[in-house]
Amino acid sequence: MSPVAAANGFGSCRRRMTAQRPCSTNSSFETVTTCPRVLPVGPISKNRPYSERNYAATVALTVTREPASAFAGGSCSLRRMQVHDATDATADCRHTFEITDLNRVNRMKARGTYDREVIDAILDEALVCHVGIVHDGVPVIIPMAFARDGASVLLHGSRASRLIDAATRAPLCVTVTLLDGLVLARCAYNHSMNYRSAVLYGSAKYLDEPGEKLAALRTLTDRLAPGRWQLLRPPTEAEVAATSVIRFSPTSGSAKVRAGGPVDFPQDLDSDVWGGEVPLRLIAGEARPADGVVSTRGLPTTESKR
Repeated sequence: MSPVAAANGFGSCRRRMTAQRPCSTNSSFETVTTCPRVLPVGPISKNRPYSERNYAATVALTVTREPASAFAGGSCSLRRMQVHDATDATADCRHTFEITDLNRVNRMKARGTYDREVIDAILDEALVCHVGIVHDGVPVIIPMAFARDGASVLLHGSRASRLIDAATRAPLCVTVTLLDGLVLARCAYNHSMNYRSAVLYGSAKYLDEPGEKLAALRTLTDRLAPGRWQLLRPPTEAEVAATSVIRFSPTSGSAKVRAGGPVDFPQDLDSDVWGGEVPLRLIAGEARPADGVVSTRGLPTTESKR
């Protein structure tokens, strides 16, 4: 076990993920060990039977954050680095959600993880989450901008929003999905996508204390455009009063990750049809000034989101 892993409280994990995270004081990176589930990798060979046991292995992913851009908060990505067998090690994974019937990954269990570091990395890269609630007996899913604030998630909306109010009076489900690529196999059945997704369960409360609410609004603003809050005039009391901010505190959750190429059936490996991955990423385009804007103060730099 690496010294950094030991320092972070991670023991010998049956399913071990090696990751990097930036030091808080500079742009260098440090390595940590997290504990996701096993990820299936492929393709399998003709000489290996088609079974999950034979092609499942631990895929080490790198969690990389580049220095924050002035546009979209920098770049964070997970990429496969190596494959190694960890089936005989002893599990001792901390900083994870407890596995329950609520958050258990049932389909493709090998791709699931309950590790908070992995889940936080997914949240930190996404700009939009989907909030699910039951309102007046009807399920509703709302796409919302958000910001992770430590172990919680900040959301905001109009004070007049009935759905925001309902979100503080009922359990919530918050989901985030990052689409990393299309996976094209040699048969339609095995086509897939590479993705990182997180599903969180918990409750939310209003932030009514003025200082806490203002700090949350700053976090939300700077999440979309780092450093922008300090360039703007302070919000008026009326503006703050017209905005609701809620803090969602997840008590359960899981993530699911797929990486790598297609897992083809042995009989399809000799197909003359191309197979492989088509990577996808979100890129910030050139900023367009509003009508009448002359100043370039606070102009976002054009950088790749990922």
